Amino acid sequence: MVGFYLRFGYLYGSGDQDEILPAVFALLDPSLFQQDWITQEVLSGINVRTAFIGLLASGGVLIPVWLWTAILYVMVWGMITWGVYALAMELLNDRIAASLGVLVTLVITCKFTLGLNSVVYNSFLPGSVAWPLALLSLTLFLQRRFLSAGILLGIATWFQLLVGGLTAGVLVLTTTWNNMRSEEDITLQSVLVFAGSYLVTSLPITIPVAISQFVGE
Repeated sequence: MVGFYLRFGYLYGSGDQDEILPAVFALLDPSLFQQDWITQEVLSGINVRTAFIGLLASGGVLIPVWLWTAILYVMVWGMITWGVYALAMELLNDRIAASLGVLVTLVITCKFTLGLNSVVYNSFLPGSVAWPLALLSLTLFLQRRFLSAGILLGIATWFQLLVGGLTAGVLVLTTTWNNMRSEEDITLQSVLVFAGSYLVTSLPITIPVAISQFVGE
């Protein structure tokens, strides 16, 4: 984390937080931002920001939002570090290689990931919550714990659609393709268990987003 901080720094109240933080403060105090269209739109229904805004607002009831944001930022950093290490250990079974994998993934190549989403950010964003869950899901998938993997990836989708959706799609497609070529020992039934648990768990966000895309103004 120190290496990342020295390279990229830490930001609060900038980037995507420009539209997230006003919604958090408005949720805590409804008298704020009543005439702000973006804030009111974000709070008007369930959308890709809802779970993340709710998470920030939950701690903001007790302590300042900036402090709660900083605490969550450090927490997810630790979770992502552990997630990368656990995944690398599952793939390589070598502690030194796994440790180097953490350094490379989180400090050197952190900006080059699936869907152009960083694994770690210099501010606390929805992807910050999604990636720890997605990394653990990948590890569980490799351990053949398909139900748990699907559920975790579904929850990750609540916070970042691209992280959850694209990761699930890649796992299902590649595993199915390898199975059809008789190069994979994971049965199609196991793939269905994973895909089914993911789809059911992700419904609270995928259904509202789909509806808004088809019937929204």
